[in-house]
Amino acid sequence: DDDDDDDDGTATSRNERPSNGYSIAYAVGLRYVEMALFRLPCHGYYRSDGVREERRESLGQAARVARLLRDGMEGDSGAAAAATTATNALTTTTTTKKKKETLRQLENLARRSLERETKEERPRIF
Repeated sequence: DDDDDDDDGTATSRNERPSNGYSIAYAVGLRYVEMALFRLPCHGYYRSDGVREERRESLGQAARVARLLRDGMEGDSGAAAAATTATNALTTTTTTKKKKETLRQLENLARRSLERETKEERPRIF
């Protein structure tokens, strides 16, 4: 049987689960990356020396999550395209390309921010 009851009592096809699960993971992961790169730096404590290690860890994890999301899209795109009509496949491909580009840009931003963090700690030699 291809249908199972989810925890919320609704029936879903097993064929939908990977795509559905990835959509949720994508949304949560993207939210994490946005928080690390855009929301947290807005708080006054963010630049304090007391949270330097946490700041670096957050930036490193943001880059890692963006890369994992992008890599996951590459593994899932073939199955998604095969499950749609030709018109929907074109839309899916365009959307996927935009998402991949956005994730690539976010990953690069996180890496540059982490590099800048690391450089700021090095003592200056005059």
